Amino acid sequence: MRGITSVLEYDDAARLEIFTAHPSGQRWRAGQRDPSGGVVLIHGTMVTARVYLRAALRLANLLQAPVHVYNRRGRGGSSPQGAELSLESEARDALKVLSTTGARNILGHSFGGSVALMVGAIAEDSGVNVNRIATFDAALPFDTGLHELWDPTLPEVAAQGHTGKAWAMLVRGLGTASVLSKAPQSHLELLSALTSKTPPGQVMRALVPASVREVQAIVDAPRFTIPRNVFMVTGQFSPAYFRRSAEVASALEPSTRTLVAPGYWHDGPIRGGGWLLRRYAQFFSGNLNYS
Repeated sequence: MRGITSVLEYDDAARLEIFTAHPSGQRWRAGQRDPSGGVVLIHGTMVTARVYLRAALRLANLLQAPVHVYNRRGRGGSSPQGAELSLESEARDALKVLSTTGARNILGHSFGGSVALMVGAIAEDSGVNVNRIATFDAALPFDTGLHELWDPTLPEVAAQGHTGKAWAMLVRGLGTASVLSKAPQSHLELLSALTSKTPPGQVMRALVPASVREVQAIVDAPRFTIPRNVFMVTGQFSPAYFRRSAEVASALEPSTRTLVAPGYWHDGPIRGGGWLLRRYAQFFSGNLNYS
């Protein structure tokens, strides 16, 4: 894959590891702003930036512009999660990446979509111009039913080191693991134990504490203004609160465009299907076609 990896230091001593996917024949140096702009992709919970690299390259080739995927704090070469984690603190990290790369468009998946919407809400005061924001299964913290799904004992379970139980509670409560989310919690805990020695299982378990804190950050977030130039996509088979979030955003900001992606589950951007990526490329190019 044509690309570059960089770990960039910022004025507040934060480190953010950025993976840049390039369209064929184009180059970009770490730390330099790219005149073609491009897109910053903000990943979800329970994963790292690496699982999006194939989709990032496909989108870069569709746009003929770079797509930058960075590891949010607590992953890879990025700084540890801060003590004061919130949607706004995550949004300020995203603004750092936008400022560094020169990108003016954002694509956020799951928790990353919630962060992307917060970026739009605070961007004007930051001095960074954001042109377009697209999301896939972004959850709003208000009027969507998410609070009813959140188990307030989960942070304590994770803090006590009961990783398998905390993972099972997340999977069951949020419903984002397709059919796996319907399995009994005891079965999920057993699955976590059986896979704990495998590389994917180790990554998953390592990310449980950070992921619990991230979902808590959505639940605790105050109301914020929905920005303009937003395109919210939800998977046909994704949990209902994501579609409700898109409906709420559209009601609060009538310019919001929404779309249900036929045949897609919550992991749509990770799988990087061509139909979905073409819709995003059309949106970022100003030529969105719903067909």
